[in-house]
Amino acid sequence: MKTGHVSKNCGLGWVLPQSIISVRLSLGLTALLISIGNALNAKEEPRQDADGKAARQESSPANTTLSERLQKVLAQSDEAARREQLQTLGAELGLKQPAEGLVLRTLIRKASDQQTFLAMVMRNWSLSQPEAALAAAKQLPSGLFRRTACAAAIEGWAMTSPAAALDWASKNLAGSSRREAMARAASAWAQNSPQKAAQWASKLSSTNLSESAIVIEEVMREWALRDPKAATAWCETLAAGDFSDQAHSALFFTWAEISPAAAAEWLTQNAGHEWLIPRVAAIWAAVAPVDAANWIYDIHHEQGLSPIMLSWADDAPEEALGWCKANLAGDQYAELRDEILQTWGADEGEAAARWVQKLSSPQEALQAGSIAMEAWLGDSKTPLPQISAWLTAQKSGPVKDIGLEKLAVALEPTFPVQATIAALKIQDRQRMQDTLTKVWLAWKERDPFGARTWLNSHPEAQRFIDK
Repeated sequence: MKTGHVSKNCGLGWVLPQSIISVRLSLGLTALLISIGNALNAKEEPRQDADGKAARQESSPANTTLSERLQKVLAQSDEAARREQLQTLGAELGLKQPAEGLVLRTLIRKASDQQTFLAMVMRNWSLSQPEAALAAAKQLPSGLFRRTACAAAIEGWAMTSPAAALDWASKNLAGSSRREAMARAASAWAQNSPQKAAQWASKLSSTNLSESAIVIEEVMREWALRDPKAATAWCETLAAGDFSDQAHSALFFTWAEISPAAAAEWLTQNAGHEWLIPRVAAIWAAVAPVDAANWIYDIHHEQGLSPIMLSWADDAPEEALGWCKANLAGDQYAELRDEILQTWGADEGEAAARWVQKLSSPQEALQAGSIAMEAWLGDSKTPLPQISAWLTAQKSGPVKDIGLEKLAVALEPTFPVQATIAALKIQDRQRMQDTLTKVWLAWKERDPFGARTWLNSHPEAQRFIDK
C-alpha cells in the first residue's frame, strides 16, 4: 500500500495521509480527529496498473495488525499481562503514530486500561514533541484522562528537559493536574540527576513553598532509593525551616522503608532530628516491631514507643502487651497498655477481656478492664446482647463488675430496663449502687413515668436509689 492510500474498509489500523498527520494541533484535537475521520470515509479514485486497468485496492498488513493487536490485548484476561501489553502498544504509537493512538484509546472501555494506554502514548510522544503532545492533552475533556495525559506528557518532557517541563506545568496547569504532573517530572529528573533536581526545588522554595514541597518529596524518594547517605548529606546543607523539614521527612520515610536499621542508626548518631524518630520507628514497626521497640527503648525516646505499639496492636496485641510488661513500668507501662487495649478491644473485644482476666493484680485488672470494655462496647460491631451474654457467663470478680458497669451505661439510652438489670448484677455493692443510680436517673430525666413505674415494681432496687 502506498503512503497516503487509505482503504475505506481497512478497520482501525490506518496509515494516515501525510496531509492529515501534518494538521496543526492549534486547530484543536477535535479538528484533527474530524480530519482523520473524513479521510477514512472519503471515496478515492481507483489506482490503475500499467495497462490502464483498475488495480485491486489492498489494505495494509501493518494496519490490520495494529487493530488486531489492540483487540487481542483487550481480550487478555490476566490483568498484569494486559497492562504490560497496553503499555507496549501505547509506547510504540507514542513514538511513531501518536495521533492514531489518541483515537485508538477511545475504543478501550475500561477506564484503568485506557489510562494505562494513554499515559504511554503521551509520554513517548512528548519525548520528541512535548509542546504538541501537551496541546493535544489539554484538548481532552477535563477529568481523569486529561490529567493523566498532561502528567504523562510532562514526565516524558522531563526526561530530556526537566526544568522546562516543570516550569511549563507550574504555569499552565492547575490543581491536581499540576501537582501530579510536577511530581512525575520531579521523579523522572531525580532518576538521573537527583542533586540538580533537589537544587532546583530548593531555589523554588524561596518563591513557592507548596510547589517546591511537591518536587522535593519526589526527588528525595528517588534519591533515597539509590544513595540515601548522599541524599542525607545534601539535606544537611539546608538552612533550618519548612523546606528542610520536608526534604528530611521524605528522605527518611523512604529510607526507613528500605533499610530501617540504617536510618535508625543515622538518627541515633546525629542530633537535631529527634522529631523524625517516632516516624521512622512506626515504619520499622510495620515489619519488625520488636527491633523497633528495642531501638526506642535503648535510646530512651519514650514518645517513639506509642506509634510502635499502635502498629503492633493491629497485628499481634498480646505480643505487644507482653513486651510492655517485660520492659516497662509505672505510668509509661499503663499508658501504652491502655493504648493497645483500646485497639484490641475495638477489634476483638472478647479476646482483650480474656487477657485482662488473666492479670494477677485486681487493681490493674480494674484499670485495664475498664479500657477494654469501653472499646468493646463503644467501638466494636459486636451486638450488645452478645456482650451481655458473655459477661453474664463469667465468674464473679472485678473484671465482670467493671464490664457490667460499662454495659449498663451503654444500654441505658436505648434499653433502660436491661441497663438497670445489668447494674443489679454487679457484685461490688458500692459500684452497683453508683451504677444503678446513674442509669436510673438518666432514664428518669428522659422518661419519668417509665422510670418510676419500673422502680415501683422492683423493691430490691428502691433501697439503692436516692430518689
